[in-house]
Amino acid sequence: MGYITQYEVEMDKDAELVREYVNENHDENGCLTAVFNGWAYEMKWYGHEEDVREVSRQFPDVLITLTGEGEDNGDMWRKYFKGGKMQACHAKITFDEYDEKELR
Repeated sequence: MGYITQYEVEMDKDAELVREYVNENHDENGCLTAVFNGWAYEMKWYGHEEDVREVSRQFPDVLITLTGEGEDNGDMWRKYFKGGKMQACHAKITFDEYDEKELR
């Protein structure tokens, strides 16, 4: 079966240029082209880190943000890619403290 994740990608600039590069050079990689073109969101894409790192190496001044939400509750993350490097951030779910004044 596998684990399904919902993906969304954003770029801070040159989005059309990056998409054009992905379409021309990664046509065989259905997951990469689908997410970068907005054609599909939920899929099994186990190589997303390696794939997006490679794209970010080609556009070192573009910040690529990949957001994912997995099947399991709370499995939400955002990964930032720039110049072939990556920063991974996992969601932090928090609750406000009890406040009696908020009772309605």
